[in-house]
Amino acid sequence: MENILEEYAGLIMAIIMVFVINGLFLKVLIGV
Repeated sequence: MENILEEYAGLIMAIIMVFVINGLFLKVLIGV
């Protein structure tokens, strides 16, 4: 169970990072 929770948390962290990077990239494009 703990391993599954850790892998799931890692997946969520990766998804959040992707959204953050995409958001910053869109802000840069709109700014330019």
